[in-house]
Amino acid sequence: MTDTGESRKPQGAKGVPSHNNYHTNAEDVLPDDLLKSVQVYFRGGRLYIPSPGWNLARDDAICTMWKERRDTGMLAKDVDSEVAEKFGIGTRRVQQITSEGGLRSSAKSKRNSK
Repeated sequence: MTDTGESRKPQGAKGVPSHNNYHTNAEDVLPDDLLKSVQVYFRGGRLYIPSPGWNLARDDAICTMWKERRDTGMLAKDVDSEVAEKFGIGTRRVQQITSEGGLRSSAKSKRNSK
């Protein structure tokens, strides 16, 4: 029940909203305690919540391609550009994915170690 006493009516099959419904109200699907926790960090507007593991295969493919190209001696910035173009993402996202995958140096960049 909501704070107003109205019962919640989840949409979609088995009480779970359809995966392609981008206008599902969080009040309709989240328990009150979780909704209040989210509201502490996000005060309104649209919030995208990805499905678990939605891009793991893509990220693995990006890391594999990046490592193969880098092992041939290509500069990291050139590899980033090539991978970004192939996967339709930005070079900054390639850098994030490959850092998360442990393919890049530590968090401190070379320019900070001078």
